[in-house]
Amino acid sequence: MKNLPMDVLRSFVTVAELRGFTQAGELLGRSQPAISLQIKRLEDMLGSPLLKRSGQQLDLTQPGRQLFDYAKKILSLNDEVLAQFIKPEVSGRIHFGIPSEFATALLPKIVGRFVQSYPSVTLEVTCDLSKNLLNAQSDRIFDLVLALHDDPNAKRNDRVKVEELVWVTSTDHQAHLQPTVPLIAAPQGCI
Repeated sequence: MKNLPMDVLRSFVTVAELRGFTQAGELLGRSQPAISLQIKRLEDMLGSPLLKRSGQQLDLTQPGRQLFDYAKKILSLNDEVLAQFIKPEVSGRIHFGIPSEFATALLPKIVGRFVQSYPSVTLEVTCDLSKNLLNAQSDRIFDLVLALHDDPNAKRNDRVKVEELVWVTSTDHQAHLQPTVPLIAAPQGCI
């Protein structure tokens, strides 16, 4: 039994998607004649014409449409397998700042996944108040900071999540009837 070469399948899919040999060649870094030879080789292997020209228009034949669907699946699976096993070696150090209130819930997952995915990277974690982390970030002490802030005019405002502040009480409790309610809050600047 013969095997379908991945590079030939990739050329076929690219030609079909871009509707042209020259465009596919430019994208794949090959000449137009090289792409044409690959398609001819694939047609010879399968014993069916895969593409047809109608004037300037390039279309798939019925067998070409069938192969196109299979080829997309095969290439996707091929790319998935390669991504799973062949990971670029990343090394170095990343200094990550995170508020203490997130650390307990988020850090074990973050650190576990990170260390597993990037064993050659040293991850330094600092837990502190959001205001301190953000001040240090402006001095470029951290590579990445996950912090709470409510300043819509902040220079860097890559918002991850917005949460609405709500008050919750038991139906048996009458706090809403009190003129004042004691509140324990985080230090100034922590939101």
